[in-house]
Amino acid sequence: MCLKHVCLGERSSALKPDILTPMSSQGTGAALASRTSDRLKKRKRTTYEEEDEPEISPDDYVQPSAPKQPRTSIRGRSGSAPPLVAESDGSMVLCYDSTTPMPAFHRRVPDVSKSKRWKDSTRKAIRLSYYSLDPSAQGQMEGIFIDHPAITGSTCTQLPLHLAKLQADMEANIKNTSATEATGEAAAALYICTVYGGAQMLWGAHVHSGPGIDQIWLAVSTNPQYPQGRYIVVEAKGVGAKLSYKNDQDIPPDIRQQMSLGWICDNLVTMQRQNHQAAIKLMKDVGLTEQLDAKGNPFYYQYNKRPTSYYKCRHDPTSQKAELWAIAVEAVWTQSGQFGYKVVMNTRYL
Repeated sequence: MCLKHVCLGERSSALKPDILTPMSSQGTGAALASRTSDRLKKRKRTTYEEEDEPEISPDDYVQPSAPKQPRTSIRGRSGSAPPLVAESDGSMVLCYDSTTPMPAFHRRVPDVSKSKRWKDSTRKAIRLSYYSLDPSAQGQMEGIFIDHPAITGSTCTQLPLHLAKLQADMEANIKNTSATEATGEAAAALYICTVYGGAQMLWGAHVHSGPGIDQIWLAVSTNPQYPQGRYIVVEAKGVGAKLSYKNDQDIPPDIRQQMSLGWICDNLVTMQRQNHQAAIKLMKDVGLTEQLDAKGNPFYYQYNKRPTSYYKCRHDPTSQKAELWAIAVEAVWTQSGQFGYKVVMNTRYL
C-alpha cells in the first residue's frame, strides 16, 4: 500500500466529525470553515513531508501486528548489488563491512573514478560498480574488482571487449536496468569461462544492445559426430530476474517463451538478415535455414494481421556439424559477498 494513501486515509477519517456535526454544536459556519481549512492544510503539509522523507521505516508498509523487518534496500541502490547484512543492533551494512573476510579474488574499490587498478584496461577482470554500494555513502559509485582465474586465464579474444562494455554501461548508468543487466552478463560470462575453458565468444554486449540473444559462445563438442563444436546461446539474468513469457496473442505461440527453440530461431534469423556473422555461421553449422511461407515471405508474415513479422527455421539433420545448446544464467551473491551464478536452464536443442 502506498504511504500517501495510508496518510490520506487516516487524516480523512479525522475530518469527518467536524463535517458531519450539526452547526449548533460547532459554532458559526465561518469558524467551522476555518477549522476545516486549518486541518486540510495540516494534512497536506504532513503528507508532503512524509512522502519526501528519504528514509522510510519498513513499519510504514506493514500492519502494526506484523514483526519488524530490517530494511534491506537503499533508495537508488541496485537490487543486483552485493547484499546488505544486519548487525547486532539491527542496522544494515554492506557485507564487506561485516566481520566476514573478503572473498577470494574480490577487491572493493571505494571510488572507481580514482582507482588505477579499476582504469587499467590491461588487467583482465570483472568490474561491477554500483551507486550506494555502501549505505553510509549514498550516491557514490563504488566497485567490486574480481580477477577470477577463469576470467584472467581465458584465451577468448572477445571477452575483454565484452567486460569493458559492461564496465562502461554500469558507470554510465543511463538506464534503471543498467546495473542489473551488466551484473547478469558478467555472471553468464563467468559461468561459461569456468565450465567451458577455451570457449570463444562470438556475440556479446560489445556487439549488440537491446532485446534479443545476450551471448553466443563456441566450445569444443565431446561428440566426434559434431566436428564444428558446440554452440551455446546464453541468456543472462541479473539477481532475481527470471526468463520471460509474453502472453500476447499477436506473437506466435512458439516464440512467446524466452529461450525456447522458436524464440532462438526467430532471433537468429533476425541477426542473419542483418548480416551478423555469428548467426550466419551458427545456422550453417547446426543445419538451420530460414523457413518461408508459400509466398516466399517470413513464415509468420504480418502475424495475426499485424505489421510485425516473425521468423521460423527449418532443420536439416544431414547437414548438421555442430550442437546447439541453450543456457540461462542468473547472477547471485552469497551473504559474504562472493559473486557467482546459478544455472536456471541448460538444454540441448539440436
